[in-house]
Amino acid sequence: VMENVSALLGRGLDRVAGDLAEIRYDCEWHCIPASAVGAPHRRDRIWIIAYPNIQRYDKSYISETNFAFALL
Repeated sequence: VMENVSALLGRGLDRVAGDLAEIRYDCEWHCIPASAVGAPHRRDRIWIIAYPNIQRYDKSYISETNFAFALL
């Protein structure tokens, strides 16, 4: 889980997502205003959630143990 300024949407998110893809991770992102969690100001923040892309792993590599490890 990563958090940053909302300007990352137009200046760098593609790089972050690309770097994650290179190490076999997918990601989702959401822009959430600070006011949504009780702050007195709006100040949008981007939250990025990354997780292993199991489908990209070589099927011969995946065993029950490796699969569980990949999810960590």
